[in-house]
Amino acid sequence: MLTKGAKWLVVSWILPTIQEVRVIGRIISQSRFRHLQPALLAGALGVVAITVLTIGLSFTSLDNYNRNVDSRAHSREVLLGSKALENTLRDAETAAWRYVFTADPAFLEQHRSAVASTEVGLAELTALAAGVKYQSARVTELQPLVPAALGHLADAIDAKLAEGDIAAALVHLSDLANRAALDRSHQILGEMIADENEHIAALTSSTDTRAQMMAFSVSSLAVVNLGLLVFLGLYMRARSHEAALRRSNEAKDQFVGLVSHELRNPIQAIMSATSILRRREDALSRADRDELIQTIGDDAARLARRVANMLLIARLEDPETNLEPLLLQRLIPRTVAIHHRRFPSRQIEIRVDEALPPVNGDASLFEQVLLNLLGNSEKYGDPAATIEVEARAEEDGVVVAVLDKGEGIDPELAEHLFEPFFRASGAKRKAEGAGLGLAVCRRLVEMQHGRIWAARRAGGGSIFAFTLPAVPGIGAACYPGAARA
Repeated sequence: MLTKGAKWLVVSWILPTIQEVRVIGRIISQSRFRHLQPALLAGALGVVAITVLTIGLSFTSLDNYNRNVDSRAHSREVLLGSKALENTLRDAETAAWRYVFTADPAFLEQHRSAVASTEVGLAELTALAAGVKYQSARVTELQPLVPAALGHLADAIDAKLAEGDIAAALVHLSDLANRAALDRSHQILGEMIADENEHIAALTSSTDTRAQMMAFSVSSLAVVNLGLLVFLGLYMRARSHEAALRRSNEAKDQFVGLVSHELRNPIQAIMSATSILRRREDALSRADRDELIQTIGDDAARLARRVANMLLIARLEDPETNLEPLLLQRLIPRTVAIHHRRFPSRQIEIRVDEALPPVNGDASLFEQVLLNLLGNSEKYGDPAATIEVEARAEEDGVVVAVLDKGEGIDPELAEHLFEPFFRASGAKRKAEGAGLGLAVCRRLVEMQHGRIWAARRAGGGSIFAFTLPAVPGIGAACYPGAARA
């Protein structure tokens, strides 16, 4: 098993590697992937290759480490078994000598107990050494020697018991030919103890070295992976900023060109009409003069709307928006009245629940959104139909919708309607415009933490709706001061 420190090092490598793979996945999943430099692609593939290689090397190192640990534990068991067998064999010999000298039955009992322990110890050592070749060879040699050594001691004790002569028993114990099996058993056990001590020392050194190498390699890989992760993160940020800057510059160039065109047309029309009035005023009929004056007024109004949109877009660059509780029961009729003054012939139906809760918003931003949506219906809806404005409460806020009659919108284009400068082909034929009104509406609604969408109306026509969040815990009845502006 790994130590606590080694486990921490493995985790410190795995987590950044997983994060790198996630970052690479993000890079590949984004459209900016086609713009990546070949060097980054090679680096990303290198990270994956290092990850796969490191996983393989780590499993190999862990396997070798665990093998060393298991082998060292086995050697310790064999060492303890050899020492135990050596001790019980010596105990049997010592007890036999003492009994021969003293004839004390207690020493005879000690001898018999030691003999039983020696037989058990030999069986256990045989089982432990069965899987290791060099250990098994030594134990195989011990198997006939230990019983022979115990038989030698038993013969001496039998001589003492039968003859009662200590001299005969001592001669039997001291005879070199009879002691050969006992001495060889002690020699083999001593060699096994020495071998296992040496083996354990070598395995300990090897295991410690492997652990240190593994810790060093994992630490190094963790540092490398963290460095690659930081590099990928910085690169992603740089690429994102670069792409955003590029899109911003493209949008600005497109906007400048479009605004130049939109401003130039009404200015030229005003200048032409003014020039005609100045040079040919006496030759013009009253009807012609009235028409030119109407042209000047219409183009001046169009120019004023373009300038107002430009100023509004400039305001959208400022993220600071002060939101306050608004009562839409008051704000919606007031805004509709402003639109009605510009288009007095249009019928507008208002359906607002008097129990609507206050919403968090900005009165001027809300007014601009609703005026833009009403103007959109004015331009593209059925001129003879009634425009409907409704507001209803939902779970987390209030939905405000503008409904009109007419051709309606293509459901496939609904999402694109709120993109800057986007205009459907049908809209281009019906009315002039820069394609900014709905994009401005979306940004204004988002600044008030709401959302906006469009849909085709059943029976013909369009629905443009947006939401604003309700003020938590405040009802309309208990907040009479909302939306005073």
